[in-house]
Amino acid sequence: EAVIVASGHYNTPYCPEVTGQAEWLAAAAGRRVVHAISYDDPAEFAGKSVLIVGGRSSGVDIARELRSHASWLYVMEGGCMQIESVDTCVNLPVGANLRPDGSLYLNGEAVSGPPVDVIMLATGYTFTFPFLDEQDLGLSFGAVKRYVAPLYKHILHAQHPSLCFIGIPLAVPCPLALFEAQAMLAVNHLQRPWTMNADREAWVSDRFGKVGQRSQDLHFLGGEAWEYMLDIVQEAGMPKEDFELYSRRLAVVRAVHEDRGKKRPEHPWGDDWYRRCEYSVDYDSGRFQVTLPDAAPQSLPKL
Repeated sequence: EAVIVASGHYNTPYCPEVTGQAEWLAAAAGRRVVHAISYDDPAEFAGKSVLIVGGRSSGVDIARELRSHASWLYVMEGGCMQIESVDTCVNLPVGANLRPDGSLYLNGEAVSGPPVDVIMLATGYTFTFPFLDEQDLGLSFGAVKRYVAPLYKHILHAQHPSLCFIGIPLAVPCPLALFEAQAMLAVNHLQRPWTMNADREAWVSDRFGKVGQRSQDLHFLGGEAWEYMLDIVQEAGMPKEDFELYSRRLAVVRAVHEDRGKKRPEHPWGDDWYRRCEYSVDYDSGRFQVTLPDAAPQSLPKL
């Protein structure tokens, strides 16, 4: 009578090409392109000049490990607005292209550094559900399978609401809480449906309109995730008193997350000491305290 898909979407790598990649590969033996899903040992890249494409979790984790092994490190990512170099590491904006000799160019200008030996793609994954009949179910994943449509609130199939998905959104600051909220809406809607096809389809259409030509951002939430969770648990029928408590607790979780975010390093290869912070939370007062690890910069106060 109903299907809830909660199988994850981190199995099939998304492998876009860097401009000039094909010519670069053909120009010399030994060059290669690796996706983060295959990355295991930083020692494998010792003495290599590596270009990392992507600056989210996988990209920064790999950059931090490779900094002490690779001979040179380039990190090309969307969060970078201009070229920055620190020792043997270079952070550069998306849009750089490779020349056959391995040199990198951005806006027609050469990027300082040695020729690239290896491209490391930290570019995420595609949505693939081989157990679902895309055509029969009226599902669309886009030309490069970077979204799932039509999903109302990223959860319910707009035409077949008995088919639900949990965990589709990307760039989620608090995954477990979000999955729980999605599950609440999915289960409650299956028990007592309250939306109409037209309403669900209108929401999907509006979402596509918001992302415009960047359809790969259809499920990108980022900072929207907090309001999104409040919205779907309220729509799911959470009682008023429970919702007020939930809202207060979620606000504290958000504050902790944002405090942690302020401690992230300036560059993608920076030390990840912020991950070792220990938080003590008082949900009743809405306050928290943080104990910093020994590796924290001395300029930050230790509570």
